[in-house]
Amino acid sequence: MKVLAFGMNSDKWRIKKQKTWDILVECAKRRDFITYGELGKMVNVIAVNVGVHLLMPILQYCNTNDLPPLTVIVINKLTRKANYEQGVNVILERDGKKPISRHEESEIILKVHNFDWTSIINPFIDKNSKIEKAVQVILSGNSSDSVEEIIALEKKMRNQIPEVKQRISSFIERGAIANKVKVLTKHKCLVCEALGQSPFSFKKKNGDYYVETHHVEQVSNLTKGSLGIKNLITVCANHHRQMHYGNCELVDESETEFKFNIDGIDIIIKKISVC
Repeated sequence: MKVLAFGMNSDKWRIKKQKTWDILVECAKRRDFITYGELGKMVNVIAVNVGVHLLMPILQYCNTNDLPPLTVIVINKLTRKANYEQGVNVILERDGKKPISRHEESEIILKVHNFDWTSIINPFIDKNSKIEKAVQVILSGNSSDSVEEIIALEKKMRNQIPEVKQRISSFIERGAIANKVKVLTKHKCLVCEALGQSPFSFKKKNGDYYVETHHVEQVSNLTKGSLGIKNLITVCANHHRQMHYGNCELVDESETEFKFNIDGIDIIIKKISVC
């Protein structure tokens, strides 16, 4: 996929674009929206500069690579609408594509919310950085599609810095092992199920329920088996964020199950087995 230059191109602004992309992808996965002001605060940019310097490059990338316009989920605080005339349509018309009308808004937003953004690697990552070079070396010839390949990855990652381990973790969470885990759990959020709530999210275009995979033990610790299936559970987007940032603690663990305390409630989740 191709990334074209737009807006500020210093390394500082590349990092801000990289972070903005990740924030928007997380919003899309939650089927949510974010205001210009909220986004600006998160990346330390004043709201008036968000559009030109951050959203335009992302929109241009989406348009060039025939992806849904990710930036339409950034909205004006007062109108609660995306600024099509000032942003999205400028790029679309310049590239000879049909501009978005207001009556098409819901359909476009639905496409953005339903798209599998985890299949797209952040286009603003510096592929020449030391971290990315280390990741490329580790993943060379290893697709993480089997238990044997996961074991080999664990050996190669043992002495790597946490940032490299996290990038490998994200790669696995999007790969064939993760897809196998989703099938084994029938695309359920195991936390929702343990709490007695509906374990299913929305359905994707292929008919499968949307669900994400989560490494219970942080990969940065990298004990034996931390990259494997038994350390993975499936969770909805909301509980995935709570696992990382909210009131959630792994209380105990046995060979067959995890015990969590989430919002003061103890729950048991059975470990996934391929047998």
